Amino acid sequence: MKKTIKKSRSIFSPIIFPFLVIFVAIFLWTSYWFIGSYYIKNRINSYEDLSYKNISITGYPFYFKITAKELSLNTLNSETLSELNLKTLAWRFDQIQAQTDSEIRINLTDKIFLKISPEIIVVNYQKNKDHINDLKISGEKISFSDNLNRSSLSIDKILGNIEYSEKIKIALVAYKGRSSLEIIGNLSKDNKDYLKGKIEFSFSDPEDIKRFFQLFGVIIEENPITNLLIYRGKIDLIFEDGITLLGPLPIGKAPKIN
Repeated sequence: MKKTIKKSRSIFSPIIFPFLVIFVAIFLWTSYWFIGSYYIKNRINSYEDLSYKNISITGYPFYFKITAKELSLNTLNSETLSELNLKTLAWRFDQIQAQTDSEIRINLTDKIFLKISPEIIVVNYQKNKDHINDLKISGEKISFSDNLNRSSLSIDKILGNIEYSEKIKIALVAYKGRSSLEIIGNLSKDNKDYLKGKIEFSFSDPEDIKRFFQLFGVIIEENPITNLLIYRGKIDLIFEDGITLLGPLPIGKAPKIN
């Protein structure tokens, strides 16, 4: 009789080894994703000025998709967002997309607040090699209104980006029907922490720019010189020596940056 000899299969056999590698890789990636989700929740909870009703994280295996319900940022005294969605690649925390269709309320002063009601606003954040933070912004059917003058302004679309590190660079354009409003600015802060720099407004409809500044409590009609300037389609907002100027006219103190 012939004796049969059974050989035990090694885990390094050509058949088993590839499956073992795949299993280990999936296990390590799954562990990373769930640890990352836990880290993100703890990081969000560490912000004292941030409050929310509920946060969920989905998107496994390639994304972290964060959905926050009734989110409020107390430092801005903003009204609660009913929902905010954040999305980032699971291996790229320096690229984040945020979007919301909820109404946003920002308190400009104790008595004046600005309401922003969008159909949708999308902000793509990226930090580049020079440590400059870049925000690419797009939005559709957005209305702005204030509670003091009860003025309002609606736009069809907004596009552009904001870069910031020690300095802020703004390049935005808004469209309403056939008219447009372009906003370009370079800002920083002086040695007393006041905002300094200039924002240039170029526009095709003078009535739109009037309504825009009225949202911030500035009535251009009361300034004849400025009123004449806007009909050339350009006007500057200047921050200098702690003063804010609209064209050549001082209109108040410059904002302080903490």
